[in-house]
Amino acid sequence: KFEATLYIILWVLFGSFIFKNIFVGIMVNNFQDISREIMAEQDNALAEEAKEIARLELMEELNSTCTGDEEGVSTASRLQDNNPEEGVQGTESEIEWERMLQSNMEALDDPNCLPEIAWPKELLYRYYIVMEKISLNLQEQDDL
Repeated sequence: KFEATLYIILWVLFGSFIFKNIFVGIMVNNFQDISREIMAEQDNALAEEAKEIARLELMEELNSTCTGDEEGVSTASRLQDNNPEEGVQGTESEIEWERMLQSNMEALDDPNCLPEIAWPKELLYRYYIVMEKISLNLQEQDDL
């Protein structure tokens, strides 16, 4: 009878040790996943902030070459205050694309000012894809 009691006590202790370790392992794994997600979000936020700063600096440079910034108001502060037009609907990247197009088109309107326009590669690639789709649609329309 003593061996049976010892066996049951050891079995319960050993089982509780195993289940406790499984529970702790699951909790640690979940906390690591949460930590990785937070770090990824922070990295994405920093990257977006760096892109925005670079874009604003480019806009300031373009405006300063065209107008000389006689107004004394920086382009960065003007762009931060601007809200997208209410009629424009779309994602944030589409709105950013429209802002970039509009600002570059305004810079090209002045015939006396021909600044170097630096377009981000991803935007040029997106423009290329759109133009390719348009050409395919035109070909399909001609076939019909």
